[in-house]
Amino acid sequence: MPLCRILILSLIGNYLQKRLSAMSDKNSGPSVEEIISQLSDSALADTVGLMMQNAVTAQQSAQTYTSASVSSACALILAQG
Repeated sequence: MPLCRILILSLIGNYLQKRLSAMSDKNSGPSVEEIISQLSDSALADTVGLMMQNAVTAQQSAQTYTSASVSSACALILAQG
């Protein structure tokens, strides 16, 4: 499981734990603005994580294509003799 997903699950777990503890103590619960802020922060973190995963995948694909083209060029040079 990617690290960013583990971090997101941890954030969600911490959020739920805080909400459950706040339910037992009605006076210290987070405000609606805090809840929205926490949810938007976790959504942003997940989005950034997915973008980074896509960037790594694109880089690996480009590296694979480069290696294949270099190997093909070397094979053609050796075949020409």
